Amino acid sequence: MGGTPGAGGEPGMGGMGGTPGAVEQAVTAAEGGTVEAGDGTAALDIPAGALPADTTITVAVEPAGQDTQTPIYDFGPDGLQFEMPVTLCIDFAGEAPEGMEAAVAWQDGDRWVALDDLTTEGGQVCGKTDHFTRFSVVWVEGGGAVIASECRDVLDTFAACGGDVAGAWNWTDICVAIFLEGGDNPIAEACPEATFGGELIIDASATFDADLVTYEERSRTTRQSLHVPFACFDANDLPRDCAQLAGVFDDGMCVEEGDGCTCSREEVEATERTSMSGYRIEGNELVFFSSEGGDEERAAYCVDGGTLQIEFVDDEDPANRQIQVFSRP
Repeated sequence: MGGTPGAGGEPGMGGMGGTPGAVEQAVTAAEGGTVEAGDGTAALDIPAGALPADTTITVAVEPAGQDTQTPIYDFGPDGLQFEMPVTLCIDFAGEAPEGMEAAVAWQDGDRWVALDDLTTEGGQVCGKTDHFTRFSVVWVEGGGAVIASECRDVLDTFAACGGDVAGAWNWTDICVAIFLEGGDNPIAEACPEATFGGELIIDASATFDADLVTYEERSRTTRQSLHVPFACFDANDLPRDCAQLAGVFDDGMCVEEGDGCTCSREEVEATERTSMSGYRIEGNELVFFSSEGGDEERAAYCVDGGTLQIEFVDDEDPANRQIQVFSRP
């Protein structure tokens, strides 16, 4: 339930320099070589025999993305497959949050997948890849799961500030502290390197009148994905056949993608429900209550420009917290 990238979070650090022009360097298949980005913050080591033929390698540096901690390095020719893994090292600044570490990752659609054989020394992290695409550094934790940094930022930087909630708001995102990865890797024992992700998208709106909030929800879309590197098939003496993973998700599909197999499923539920609740504001808290009495629910909140963040915390388990994000229509 990591959700779509959260509103209100800051983009990746992007503190590693500008965006110099693309580098082009001829590398022979017989000798290999090292190719560095124009700003010197990334270096690709190509061993002899890794290239299928003599090749002109290119690398362009782009600004950091919303989920990356460094600029994005676009290596080409795009889609080039190596005969053996090559090593990519990228410099990064700062320290990973507690329980996480830096990883070189490649962009797979709208997610980042950590490379294999990661090593970190000082402010540099290295990993191995067998193909070319876009690379950057992201924070990862447990079993190679990729952190959505926007949601992490929303949870880590939220500060109650109060503000005027009156009017209509559209649901944007949900960031749940205990479900940042969308769940646990379902094949962790056989393949701890697999990356498992989840996303919840809600088509909903909330309207705050004088003392009544009306929540209208039209649908919920749940997406799940699992990427299994071919290295896991090899380690378990299995053929590289994605059909073996067909049972991971009900009504899902598994296809060959990049360095392995990607399984995915999407479920759309038409909810069509409306709920109403009384509310009042006490300082930087919204207090929700029913006209029929019963327990009240308190939630810290902050209106910052066109963004509304509401923090819900489980009284019995403060670590179980979530922030719902809304934006003005």
